[in-house]
Amino acid sequence: MTMVKVLVSAMLLLCVSLSAGADACSRLTYADSTGTVITGRTMDWQDNIQGEMHVFRRGVVRHNLAVGSKMPTWTVKYGSVGIRNLGATPSSAVNEKGLVLDFLWLGCSDYGKLKKGETAIALSQLEQYLLDTCATVDEVVSCLKNEKIRPVLTEREVISGHKMTLHIMATDKTGNNAVIEWVDGKLNIHKQKGKMVMTNDPDYEKMLAIRDYYRELGIENNMPGSSLSQARFVYIDGWLNQMLDKVSENYISGITGHSVHNQKLAGVMSIIRGVSTPVSVVLDVKHPNNTSTIWRTMADLTENVFYYDSALANTFAWVDVSRIDFTKEKNLPLSDGRVLNGDITDLLMSSNE
Repeated sequence: MTMVKVLVSAMLLLCVSLSAGADACSRLTYADSTGTVITGRTMDWQDNIQGEMHVFRRGVVRHNLAVGSKMPTWTVKYGSVGIRNLGATPSSAVNEKGLVLDFLWLGCSDYGKLKKGETAIALSQLEQYLLDTCATVDEVVSCLKNEKIRPVLTEREVISGHKMTLHIMATDKTGNNAVIEWVDGKLNIHKQKGKMVMTNDPDYEKMLAIRDYYRELGIENNMPGSSLSQARFVYIDGWLNQMLDKVSENYISGITGHSVHNQKLAGVMSIIRGVSTPVSVVLDVKHPNNTSTIWRTMADLTENVFYYDSALANTFAWVDVSRIDFTKEKNLPLSDGRVLNGDITDLLMSSNE
């Protein structure tokens, strides 16, 4: 295909996507040659969906909400910690092996019908299951393929009155990534080492065509700025590839501890905040996820720290994953108006189960 055809195809995809409505939530991985791996994401939704920092303990038996599945239960091999909403399973979390998973909205998701020999699991439990049983991205991919996992929708797959339509991005400590989608009833897995971006509609393959169009134009001088999923994808891709993996002499004097690692953390958070939608802005009442950003997270897989940044309260807090006792279930509310700043590991571990 000639470059002209590629560009025309990308523009057509962009036009079709814009007419279909916009979605929100963004996810990125920053990884470089020094071994640094940091993930970041936003959560955008129409209301305050009662976020909690939760420790999911290892060793417990979970029950599959997909009635009649050939896998009625599973045992948690790895504990995890992350953000859950409405008392449900996590939407952003890291397990004790350094595997990060994030659920984001994908309106075009089509999980298809369960076929003979496949393993059904409730969509809302899929991220939890993968965190519970996998240590790496390769294990996630093998699990999905070898176990022939297919998500199904149950009564639980409803949030704020809307049926869930989701895709997943997984990242491990080595910088391996996978975007996991079901489109037209088929499992699509896109693996990539190093930097990677995921937002929302259209599906990932079409999104790459749009990104490539902007790369040909030169993203640095043609940076889009709307809340559209396609614009956020290109925006993150453009800035992510300009981040330094060495000391920035202009700014290092103001970075905590004059640390290049903290400089990279600040860079990732800057990008994630840059694609956030302001609080109280509702862009599209028909698409509940195309609204305000309510929180952001970062997972520092190099230093084993999970960060939480509230857009609703003056909160920027973190937990030291290496200090968490994963034999105990713990829960710390994050949406009750309290100001939680700094290291909240001890506060989390002293909270009620």
